[in-house]
Parts: sequence; C-alpha cells; structure tokens
Amino acid sequence: QVLVDVSGAARVLLAAMVAVAARLVGKRGVFYRLAGEQAKLIDDVSGTLPPYDQFVTLGPERVRQTVEAVRTKLGLPCAVVDVNDLTHIKGKFLVLGKSQGVDEAILRMALLRNPAGNGEQQTPLVLIRHDPARRAELLAAATADEEARTP
Repeated sequence: QVLVDVSGAARVLLAAMVAVAARLVGKRGVFYRLAGEQAKLIDDVSGTLPPYDQFVTLGPERVRQTVEAVRTKLGLPCAVVDVNDLTHIKGKFLVLGKSQGVDEAILRMALLRNPAGNGEQQTPLVLIRHDPARRAELLAAATADEEARTP
C-alpha cells in the first residue's frame, strides 16, 4: 500500500503486469525498475528499529543534497548506499548518491560483504576509512577475496 501511495496505483499495476510478462521470458527485476525509486528501497518491519518496527520504512529523500552537505560541512566524502544481506550473494549494492571524492572501488570493497549486517545489528551508518597509499594493495586483496568466495 505504501508503494501505491507514493508511486500511484496505475504505475504499480502497470509495473506488476509488465513484470509478470517479463518473468515468463526469464527477465527478473522488472517490477522494481518500473514501479518507481521507492520500490527497491522500501524496508519492511523486520529491517527497522522500535518504535518504527511496526511500520514500513521508505528510502531516503534528497540524497544528493545530503551527501553534498556532509562533504561541505565536514570536509569528508560521503555516499548513501543500500546494502543488504543479498549484497554478498549477488555482489551488488545500490549507490543512491555520492559526493565528490568518494572512491567507488574502496566503497565496493568495504561494503560488499555487508559488514554492518541487517539482523539485530540495526546499523544504518557505516564510516569507511582507508590509507590512500595502500589503495592498490587493498583492492588487490579484496579482488582475490571476492574471486575466492565466488563459486
């Protein structure tokens, strides 16, 4: 219902119909691409902290403004990402927004295994720091680790 309220009934219905047809030909994820930005960002009640554990939680708004404000006020690069328990299985996460100075390769290396978790950890904020002088070494180790865990 929340998605219908945010994206509109017609858009959600059309996305569902097209997604069913796409599934019949083996294409997955069509609903989330067509139903609007919030479709892939909505968290259910199991992914939230009390007292919000009784409600569906929408994804963030004004992400670009937020990451730029953090960068400007704190002088630190900032990214807002959607990482979950499927990230380490699928090898993907969603970068919702990033400021200038964010090293996407380091971001991927740091978050690919979802180190903050999604269960009882309830950690919505992760700080990533690295030594720029060791960037190549860190990325090589991460690449080797990712290749070793991928069947």
